[in-house]
Amino acid sequence: MNKMSEPYSHAAPALQEVVLQLARVAAATADAPWATVEIYAGPGRAAQTVHHGARPSARPPAGPSAGPSAGPPMPFSVSIPVLAGGAQAGSLTIVDSAPRDGLTPVQQTALNDIAALIANHLVQTLEHAGLVQVAERAVRADRMLQVVTEASSCAAALTGLLKELCQHHHALVGRIWQLDPAAETMQELSRFNADDLDAQSYYRRPPAAPVNARNTITAEAIRSNEPQAVEYSTVRDPHRFVLLANARASGLASQISFPIWVQDQRFGISLAFPAVPDLHAIQDDIAALAHTIRPALLRKMAEERIRHIAHHDNLTQLSNRLVFHDRLAAAVAVAEQGDSGLALLSLDLDGFKAVNDRCGHEVGDKLLSAVASRIQESVRACDTVARVGGDEFAIVQSLEGQPASASSLAERLIKRMGVPFEVGPHRFTIGLSIGVAIYPPGDGITPEMLLQQADVALYRAKAAGRNTTRVFMPEMDVARQERALIERDLTDAVARHEFHLAFQPICDTETRAVRGFEALLRWDHPTRGPIDPAYFVHLAEQSGLILPLGQWALDAACTEAATWDPPVRLSVNLSPLQFSQTDLPDLVAATLARTGFSPHRLDLEVTEGLLLDHSGVVLATMGALKAQGIGITLDDFGTAYASLSYLRRFPFDRIKIDKSFIWGMGQDDGTLAIVQAIVALSARLDLSLVAEGVETEAELALLRTLGGLAVQGFLTGPPMTGEAARALLRERSAGLQEVEIAPLISL
Repeated sequence: MNKMSEPYSHAAPALQEVVLQLARVAAATADAPWATVEIYAGPGRAAQTVHHGARPSARPPAGPSAGPSAGPPMPFSVSIPVLAGGAQAGSLTIVDSAPRDGLTPVQQTALNDIAALIANHLVQTLEHAGLVQVAERAVRADRMLQVVTEASSCAAALTGLLKELCQHHHALVGRIWQLDPAAETMQELSRFNADDLDAQSYYRRPPAAPVNARNTITAEAIRSNEPQAVEYSTVRDPHRFVLLANARASGLASQISFPIWVQDQRFGISLAFPAVPDLHAIQDDIAALAHTIRPALLRKMAEERIRHIAHHDNLTQLSNRLVFHDRLAAAVAVAEQGDSGLALLSLDLDGFKAVNDRCGHEVGDKLLSAVASRIQESVRACDTVARVGGDEFAIVQSLEGQPASASSLAERLIKRMGVPFEVGPHRFTIGLSIGVAIYPPGDGITPEMLLQQADVALYRAKAAGRNTTRVFMPEMDVARQERALIERDLTDAVARHEFHLAFQPICDTETRAVRGFEALLRWDHPTRGPIDPAYFVHLAEQSGLILPLGQWALDAACTEAATWDPPVRLSVNLSPLQFSQTDLPDLVAATLARTGFSPHRLDLEVTEGLLLDHSGVVLATMGALKAQGIGITLDDFGTAYASLSYLRRFPFDRIKIDKSFIWGMGQDDGTLAIVQAIVALSARLDLSLVAEGVETEAELALLRTLGGLAVQGFLTGPPMTGEAARALLRERSAGLQEVEIAPLISL
């Protein structure tokens, strides 16, 4: 079809009015009574003809110069082609009943110009009509995209699309299916029934259990990834369509089935009609829509998966720490009002480490999953069960009659765990130690304090011989006293400069060349030895000591990095409390000036938790830091609140993918899909990427296939002293692409 013929019907009214004016001008220019403009509408369409002047009493002789008007032969006529886009789009014909020798040169030139004006107006009008048509389609596509964007899940998005499609194409019945290729079954996920569908129709019944997919047209479409359009009257083999009789009995005459593959999920949409519309046109419409919508569905599925991973433990699919803390805080708020009792149970497996050591992590992971299932089966649906550590679990139980209710649950759990587990050829019997903390309304106990009490009770249970339960009593609060001592020592340690820095290399994925180092804070207590950084940093943030400690770390890191040759980048972590300082940009600028370190080599790392509070202050602070040339990195991406809007709102330069994704991508296709989505998203947003926690060659090899990442982990280099970092840089800059990391001092 002519490329201009599709929007022709939209352009015809406006086109005719202008062409009539030009025909009038042409007749006057040629001093003739009659002018005709004929516009070709394209194959299969009648031409549009515009006349001006009194109809002649005779018509010109037939021949190349004959015009399109009917009537007796005319003594004179001339036809001038209307050329558009290098092809003839019509003609301008001048007719005169009086004989003449021809057109004067001036008339010929003028008529050629008029033909060119007609052609230009034709092109402009058709282009405008085409744009209007595209705009109408875009509005509809935008409405579809909005349906997908606002949907709570991929399945909800498909349901919304189904309704839009059925209403637009006047389908009586629409359904969404999911195909299980392995089991050869199809499950109906959603349906749409028009209001005028017979109330007794088969399609009014509730969705059935999975149906055999071997004899359904929709299954053929999904399996082959090719649309199917069927008129029921043409189906000769009833075995090809097991639901044919039900469809005809419901007054249906035709259907189309369209496959929608979203990653490894196999969905399909079927629309059924009471008549036989232009099925192929509907099929083409859905294909064009699917081309537009599929990327949005992929994003929706990735977001859904990211949300799930952000709120669930990847191994056991129980709630993770984030959800657990939210549920605990909510339960404490309800219990404070006296509406219900509340108990917190902290669980720890007895003997699990021996299983891991003897049989390996794969068997250990399967055992953990089986343990999680038994715990989940032992509680009510309203209780929250979370995995909070390697072999540690927690339960929030909102129930009256505490502590008796919690003690009863603990007994059931210990009894369930006493039943041997069978994992492949292995048979295990493990114990369970449980610490219980009861929330006493009116005592001002916070969720954090309740957690500490449950941990103290758990410690007592394990000390009592394991496989038992202890309920927290105030005299057990040794741990809190220990924490107070460490907080006191932390204050003194800041004054005595007992802290030091370790530097972990960030390396190129392909060559392992050092791109930079992350500065890590360490504390060697004079009597207790090394203190877990996560523990003392948390205490420092709560006490406010993180401000002088963080400033010291920034000074020390910049002083050390200023000596590096070659001058690679330096990453320094900043706490949310530091970022809340309105003069942070000035403090950083002063540090850089004092140490002589270039701002263009400095990256400041922040976590997602920072972005929830004071986002306006954070945004302004980031802008001031970036104005100095400092890079901003989002650390541990995906482990906390996982809002993709952060990447759009805040001016990040780099994302660090959390190690939990890196560890899981080799064993779980869903986790790998998330990593691939993050890589693609960062490329679109022009953000650099660092994969954290790379510990095996297999993980590094898989990351190499994704491209464009840097890596950080024990495989490419553990945390090391500043001296060791300088030595590593000297060796790498001397041309050594692979340097033995293990002998370097690890911290």
